[in-house]
Amino acid sequence: MAWGKNGTPDTLTTAGTNMNVSDLNGSKFNLVLSHTKRATGTPYTTLYLNNDNSNNSYSSRQSENGGNDGTAIDRNTVLYDMGGDDADKFEVTYIFGISSKEKLAIGFGINAGPSAGASGIPERGEFAWKWENTSDTITRVDNQSGDGNYDTGSNLTVLGSDITPASAIPFPENVELGSRAEITDTRKIYYRMDSDYETDKWFELGTVPYAGGRGVFSAGYHGANYNILDYVTIETPSNATDFGDLSVSRRMGASVANKMRGVFAGGYASTYDNTIDYITIATAGNATDFGDMPDTQTSGMTGAGSETRGIFAGGETSYTNRMAYITIDTTSNTSNFGNLTQARKGLGSTSDGTKAVFCGGEGSQTTMDYVTIGTTGNAQSWGTFSAGSHSAGGGVIADGTKGIFVIGGSSSGANYSDVIEYITFATTGNSVDFGNLTEGRASPSCCSSNTRGLIGGGKYTSGGTSSRDTIDYITIATTGNATDFGDLTQQRYATMGGVSDTGAVKS
Repeated sequence: MAWGKNGTPDTLTTAGTNMNVSDLNGSKFNLVLSHTKRATGTPYTTLYLNNDNSNNSYSSRQSENGGNDGTAIDRNTVLYDMGGDDADKFEVTYIFGISSKEKLAIGFGINAGPSAGASGIPERGEFAWKWENTSDTITRVDNQSGDGNYDTGSNLTVLGSDITPASAIPFPENVELGSRAEITDTRKIYYRMDSDYETDKWFELGTVPYAGGRGVFSAGYHGANYNILDYVTIETPSNATDFGDLSVSRRMGASVANKMRGVFAGGYASTYDNTIDYITIATAGNATDFGDMPDTQTSGMTGAGSETRGIFAGGETSYTNRMAYITIDTTSNTSNFGNLTQARKGLGSTSDGTKAVFCGGEGSQTTMDYVTIGTTGNAQSWGTFSAGSHSAGGGVIADGTKGIFVIGGSSSGANYSDVIEYITFATTGNSVDFGNLTEGRASPSCCSSNTRGLIGGGKYTSGGTSSRDTIDYITIATTGNATDFGDLTQQRYATMGGVSDTGAVKS
């Protein structure tokens, strides 16, 4: 029989009299682990189930240090008494619970004894008890102190035997796809399937592993810097959903990604910032520290990369031609990659996973240059950006054949452009008109699958609160104008860029 964690363990962060695990799933077999430390008084342990501690529902039998049994009936709780109530204690209890039967428990415990060290003899207790309830499964366990407080660090943990996750079961590895296995103690059926986005290869019958297709939009500015992360399923037009938060509220940084991880670097917070965060795209949650940029010339950077490597290029203050890179799956600080052909910020980027192409930007609005992602070195000229870009969209839109640029602002930035341009990765050359956004916007956030590109948010006129929550989409293979997709959770511009975990290139 394998055990798996059942419910959320409770560890005291301040001294108190109660610990509980209140989100149990009704497992038939439960293993309760309790470690208590004395803070004040002479605390002793009592247990009760499902918040039932006032109905005289428990009876018990116990012995201490091998002595004669004692019994108790019609009690509100079960007393775990091993003497030495001012000592640290550890108890283990097995509980069997079926809704239609009385709940049966057997346990044992130890306290450290009255004296510390090897000369202090510990004390033990053995306990058998039951809860008379015959209508409920077990959904909660409480450990309540009597006559004193438990200290910080005291813990209550519950395990269950029929909730064992597939990852904890020793399934065979070298079997054909589609094979099935039954776990005898749970009677659950699992099937064998490969997944590029999950570490498990066996999945419970009736469930489908996550298969990618998510786009995440990051941070930005609307009267104040935000740490917002929100997401959509790229192939399904809809409004965005909250994903979590970056570690620092900021704007105008850069992003890269592969099929598992999205990385967000630099930007401007209350000062120019060198923070790098990352998320696991398949699992909503807050970002985690990745490392640091080599400098704080990070506002207005852009990012592009491959499944392995991410490159951060450009930025200010003042304009820089610096390029730095990371290995996306390995948390670390950045390393030097080389230099752009022109120092600039607010540039756009696209990539086919082999070449990263950087376009425009304040300081050199019509420049397009590129690097080979797998080989460090300086950028080379790609061609001329036909429209000129001052504050392009952040994040990659590409399908492996075409690379898309959302111009953003042009000229001095006062012209909030709706122009979309593209290049073909097979040949260097000037950009070509693709179509138009639903509205001209500067500094939006971009991401894509291998068929569809999304453009979220952006600034549509002057002023720090002149931003949109609009998400547009385009079909990459077919030139044409953008179509409304839905809305971000918060209107904003000057984002950290968008990321996705699917498509010809993920960053």
